[in-house]
Amino acid sequence: MSLSDENLARYCAQHHLQITGKFGAGKDGTVFQTQSGSAVKVHERLDSYEAERDIYLRLLERNVVEVCGLTVPVLLNFDDDLRVLEMQMVSPPYLLDFASAWLDKPPDFSREVINEWHQRLRESFGERFPDIMHVLETLANEAGVYMLDIHPHNVKFEKDVL
Repeated sequence: MSLSDENLARYCAQHHLQITGKFGAGKDGTVFQTQSGSAVKVHERLDSYEAERDIYLRLLERNVVEVCGLTVPVLLNFDDDLRVLEMQMVSPPYLLDFASAWLDKPPDFSREVINEWHQRLRESFGERFPDIMHVLETLANEAGVYMLDIHPHNVKFEKDVL
């Protein structure tokens, strides 16, 4: 049993939760569904856990539950020792996964790196590129959250769900 599996088991036991499914896994952690309708994310690394926790706390503090019509999960609980975040489950349209985001100021990337990032976003989102840029700008203005790791898996627009 991995440390993440142990942390998940301990968190669920402490909070009387039962895992009913797995949403997926990424570079920062694995997300599970609980019987109570929440989502539990277990982080592999402390740095990504702390970054995402701090962003969810900021969103909670500023009462940001949606950005440009995209629902943002609400933080329900967290455990620093176990590197676990429990949040409200959301369905599309949504904006998810803040483990690689920055608080209060964007990273100091060169113009060339920013242009390459914009090009990747254009390729990933096509005609939705202006919408994505509007979402990112709104998130930064409303909450001081600068999201860089954005891709079609962590953002779904209502029209994408049809």
